[in-house]
Amino acid sequence: MITFWLIILLAALAWYTLITLFVAVKGAKDVRRMFSEVPDQEK
Repeated sequence: MITFWLIILLAALAWYTLITLFVAVKGAKDVRRMFSEVPDQEK
């Protein structure tokens, strides 16, 4: 039974890690794009 919970735990950790990395990468791209557009709006 411990093996079952270990598999569930590792799967959850892997899922959380993948989602966190995905959100971080997409968010960094959005922030970079927003900052690059700021000077264009001030002109």
